[in-house]
Amino acid sequence: INIKKAYISTKLADIRKLLATLQYLMTLFPRKLFNDSLPQIVFKHQLYSLHSDKTLVDKYLNFFSGRKAVLGMVKKSKYNEILKNDLQERRTTSHVKLDIKYHIHDIIGAELVECIQTTSGTLLRFVDT
Repeated sequence: INIKKAYISTKLADIRKLLATLQYLMTLFPRKLFNDSLPQIVFKHQLYSLHSDKTLVDKYLNFFSGRKAVLGMVKKSKYNEILKNDLQERRTTSHVKLDIKYHIHDIIGAELVECIQTTSGTLLRFVDT
């Protein structure tokens, strides 16, 4: 169990470093040049330039591409909302490696959607920030 805790602790530290790098690179994007109309953009190869573990970068980015895909499904639904059960039945693209249920829990936990209890089940509504 101690080995497992050490492994998890190391992976969390790696992800925190990667997230800090991502946030740093995002601050370098000159949004003011575009009247703040574009999101901050970071390319994968920029992360590679600051991290020697490309596998970690790829895994981390695949996680976010899955989040983006599932959140896109919610956004494309009528009124930016969908029943959780209906979303769970949808298929994702082949580049999303993790199960859709994993990403649903991610977007709920990240508070990107709000959960509304209805008689038909839990309704997920996109939170427009």
